[in-house]
Amino acid sequence: MKLVKYVVEHKQRALVGKVSMNVENDAGYYNKTEKELQEVEQFIKRVLSYKNDLVQPIITPRFAVSCSNELMCALSQLASKYKCGIQSHISENKKEIEYVLETNPECASYTDVYQRCGIFNGPCIMAHAVHLTEDEISEFSIRQVSVAHCPASNTRLNSGLCPVRKLLDRGIRVGLGTDISGGDSASMLDAMRRAMDVSLHLAMMGQPHTTLDWKEAFYLATLGGARALRLEDKIGSFDVGKQFDALLIDVYAKGGPIDKYAYNSGEHALVELVQRFVYLGDDRNIRQVYVNGETIKDFVI
Repeated sequence: MKLVKYVVEHKQRALVGKVSMNVENDAGYYNKTEKELQEVEQFIKRVLSYKNDLVQPIITPRFAVSCSNELMCALSQLASKYKCGIQSHISENKKEIEYVLETNPECASYTDVYQRCGIFNGPCIMAHAVHLTEDEISEFSIRQVSVAHCPASNTRLNSGLCPVRKLLDRGIRVGLGTDISGGDSASMLDAMRRAMDVSLHLAMMGQPHTTLDWKEAFYLATLGGARALRLEDKIGSFDVGKQFDALLIDVYAKGGPIDKYAYNSGEHALVELVQRFVYLGDDRNIRQVYVNGETIKDFVI
């Protein structure tokens, strides 16, 4: 609950979950099934007791390798009971997929394991999804399962290159994740740049129609992420009626990384400023942080 208290104290928006595992492991990070379910339900109730619209609980089975089907079925029932979303992890690397299928021989795919446990019955976001089959991609699209693309983590762990363009073309909701500490940066700017890199690497390997440009990477970090979390009615863009979650950016901040040199004028100049921030910006360019219309951070110039 420390993270929840911290998020509430700093007026952040967040979905926070207790990571669930019941398969024994050498590190000792697991619970007996009944105890885990009790702790998860208690956690959900405590988060809801804050009555804070910005902070909501989310069910978090770590993944099928560390959770039994019994536990995942029960967690999906808790999600339904408390109207929570579910977040987990799928198809990050090929050895993981092989293990999941070996331990679930009755299932046709990794996706089928979650499907049979009811994990996809409500709002659900899955990290990675690097090696989904065509049938799994179709199932994600039909079930409206979202994907959190974690390019830095997938690269650092040598997991593979997620075909984000294919997922988007099939109507799947995709946002960006950092997956710390699998990834090496908590910056969403870094995630945008890595997402573009991964798409280019796929193209260089001979896969056509895979590249993402900077505008699409910016979308994944904003409205794409909001859609993946089923929050697009509240945040992700500046549409009238939405809550104001935003950063105030000073592209030419003193001591910042971007040179003040204009190539264009008018509307083209404004687009160029956003492009420069995406490619070159860092925290020195962020002047104010807003959540739900309230200034929660103001960096003195």
